[in-house]
Amino acid sequence: MHKLAVFPALLFALAAFATPPATLPSANAFLAHVEDRTAVARAAAMLEAMGGREGWANLESLYIAATHTEPQLDAPYQSEIWRNVGRPEVRILQQRGDLVSERVIIGEQGWSTRNGETEPMGAEMLAALLNWDRHVFYGTIKALALGGRDIRVSIDAEDRLRVYRSGALLGAMTLSDDNIPVVYHTPSADGGELYRTDYTEWAMSGGLYHPVVSEPANGAVYRSTEWRPSAQAIAIEAPGDE
Repeated sequence: MHKLAVFPALLFALAAFATPPATLPSANAFLAHVEDRTAVARAAAMLEAMGGREGWANLESLYIAATHTEPQLDAPYQSEIWRNVGRPEVRILQQRGDLVSERVIIGEQGWSTRNGETEPMGAEMLAALLNWDRHVFYGTIKALALGGRDIRVSIDAEDRLRVYRSGALLGAMTLSDDNIPVVYHTPSADGGELYRTDYTEWAMSGGLYHPVVSEPANGAVYRSTEWRPSAQAIAIEAPGDE
């Protein structure tokens, strides 16, 4: 069994390394391979409303601190998340009272830590977190901004903007009149269901317009207290032996 020390947030600073800026096609060439030009136009308008394609395409890592309120809990809890956007490298720290837990995912491996004791993550939890990371909102927006040939968009029967990569649905978005994705629908692991999250408050950070308050359909409310984007990736490492 591994042990992982839990430090204050400032001591969790992770080493950053330079990432070359993304080279984007011109506005006229954005998703030129996609036949549904109405969907492409809406996707472009959404990205513009959120701060522009360039900023989202160059988003490499993200730190979010948040307060979580869930209906089954008698008190809120705090979380911090460090992630490399677009690849499964995530570190999640949660604290509720004296209970501190941490989860780390790198590739197809995961570890769970509870009050300093670390063990390999269970298969069910790992699968759920990998599916969450695969379809996370910020990853979908970055993939769309990059606009590779594996990306497709369409408008579905409920007027949602759907984003696909290599034929698999990344997520579906309901846009406001000013092209902000106020609802995000995450596909289940088997693709059979869409899970709804409402984004009810927004703010600008680092030139990117992003959700501040997320309200999933289960009645929880997640409010970010810090949202820090970076054009550099961060080093997220597996817990090591002491």
